[in-house]
Amino acid sequence: MNELNLTGVDPLRWLEVQRRVSIVQDYLAIPLPTEMDQKRHSARLGLSINQFMALVRAWRDYGSAARMAASGAHRGAPRKPSRLTLHPKAREVAARAIEEMGPTAALPKIMHMISERCAALDVKTPSRATVWNMAMTARQRHESGETGIVIGTCKVRLPMATENGLALPALTIAVRANDGAILAAAMEAADWQLASMTIASASPGDTAVRADMELLTRTPSDSIRNGVLPILGAQARSAISRILGRGIGQIRLIYQPTKALAPERLLTTKEDRPLSCADARTLIMATVYRHNAARSARDASWIDAATTAKPA
Repeated sequence: MNELNLTGVDPLRWLEVQRRVSIVQDYLAIPLPTEMDQKRHSARLGLSINQFMALVRAWRDYGSAARMAASGAHRGAPRKPSRLTLHPKAREVAARAIEEMGPTAALPKIMHMISERCAALDVKTPSRATVWNMAMTARQRHESGETGIVIGTCKVRLPMATENGLALPALTIAVRANDGAILAAAMEAADWQLASMTIASASPGDTAVRADMELLTRTPSDSIRNGVLPILGAQARSAISRILGRGIGQIRLIYQPTKALAPERLLTTKEDRPLSCADARTLIMATVYRHNAARSARDASWIDAATTAKPA
């Protein structure tokens, strides 16, 4: 990321902001820029001269990448909502139902209560996706009911550019249930058999370690003898969802792969760009670092060989 401080910039606008800063710096390097220079540089960004000069002033006065994320009348405007506005009464009903039943309750049961109450108020029932998101948010403030350590793989809700087109990054994590700390992580293939056994041997004797069986290379009996209980991938993701809620910091995790949006649908404005593999890794590592720091936990052990960078 060329040493540019991208704090406060939407990750999907990192590439566009880098491009804007580079072109603005080119313009400012001209000793006595003319109106023709303004036209030429603004055209490179697809902006009017007024919009371009607003970026020039913002960079010259503040040197802040965050101020380069938008231009013109929309500078600083939040990203437009991507779903229909929910009726305030329906939102209140949903929030109350989640609070009463607990965010880890089965979604069909929560939906049944919400549907009945919304019908009584003659307001439209929120969609399952909306209620699911509200429940996931609530889980981040709620005791999960889970114990021990869980190891599983989730997709990350970020569009990433790969050699084969756009994709969602895969993140495998070992999560401690009592505080949500991430003990180990990987974004590439890694020896989770050895890692899970190491985690189990370093944990107190009464701490159960459960791992997605697809990550384990030994037979179930061998894993169990070494203190690791193999479970289905869906069970691991479900347990992680109860511990972490919607995700890690501002990064959203996908617990139901079949319901994930196509990566290209996450690019909702003309300024959005998919992350490079390197930038996706840097962002995720930094977010995990801050997540653990907030819990006074040591940084996660990154066990895949491809992960060599340190978090920003």
